[in-house]
Amino acid sequence: EHGKEVIQMIKSQTLEAVWDMIPTLAVQVLAAKHDLSTMSYPDMLNELNNIMGDLFAAADETLPTVSK
Repeated sequence: EHGKEVIQMIKSQTLEAVWDMIPTLAVQVLAAKHDLSTMSYPDMLNELNNIMGDLFAAADETLPTVSK
């Protein structure tokens, strides 16, 4: 029983780490797709918001839930 609790805790921490990395990944995706020096700040933030939304949606679809 204790082993299952430990596995659940590790899964939870791993998933939390992945979620925490999404904003950083979004910036990297943005920089790979666009020349940031030519973008206005509002355009940059709008595109970053779109990318983050896509990444969070993909994470929801592909990452296992903690209860599995």
